[in-house]
Amino acid sequence: MTIGGVSGVMTVAQVTGGLDIETFMMMVQAERANNLESQMAQQINEIKERQARIAELNQLLADLRAAKPAGEDRSVKGDLSADMVEKLKRAGVTLQQTDPNQPGYVEDIKAGKEAQLANLEKELQAKQAQRQDLEKKLNELSEEISKTPNNFTALDLVKKVQLETQQVAIKQQITLLNGQMSSLNAQIAQVKSEIAAITPDKQFKATGASFDKWIEELKGKLDALNNTAQLDMIRLQSLSNKRNEAFEQLTNFIQKIAKSKESVIGNMR
Repeated sequence: MTIGGVSGVMTVAQVTGGLDIETFMMMVQAERANNLESQMAQQINEIKERQARIAELNQLLADLRAAKPAGEDRSVKGDLSADMVEKLKRAGVTLQQTDPNQPGYVEDIKAGKEAQLANLEKELQAKQAQRQDLEKKLNELSEEISKTPNNFTALDLVKKVQLETQQVAIKQQITLLNGQMSSLNAQIAQVKSEIAAITPDKQFKATGASFDKWIEELKGKLDALNNTAQLDMIRLQSLSNKRNEAFEQLTNFIQKIAKSKESVIGNMR
């Protein structure tokens, strides 16, 4: 038997790779059944992943509703945990930290306090450097005053008075700086204490308007996922039907070959 092809004429043996036609057809049918089985397994895994995603978003939606500040004033802020912010990021909702007046803004309390601390420490360092300069100048003045001769002239006296006046002014500046530095140290200690008191479950804050926005976005994502899940089930049912049909055809084909062989053996007796 020959088969016409694009490149010429091929024999059945060439098409089947040397196998008899029954064995070749059985292998083709088995391969088709196995492919459908693999597609079903893949589809089932996708459905499981999507269902897990739906469950995760539903839980996040419930957590948001529980954390949302009560009342009609949507400018009132509620607490957000670091874990919830991370989940919101993974969910793909609108999160931003640039415009506090727009919904979706998340205030990082810890980051804000750390920035405040950095500014205070920078200001303290500047005051310390300023005091060092004044102390250096004060020492230079003291050294200059000590050089005034015992038998000083009227001009020497005027110069000494001027130097002592400058010395008093510098001491007053140092006293003022010491007070400012003491105040800065107290503020730094307070901010450090506030940072230490910030727990992961209250690290962020957001307005009621932001909560509302995230809730609506999550509801939209859940609707889309549920619609896709319905289509997944329809496709899975179709694959299941095709797979059952393929295995049924394979079984019938095997039974037909077995009966044919039994018949041949029976005729040979």
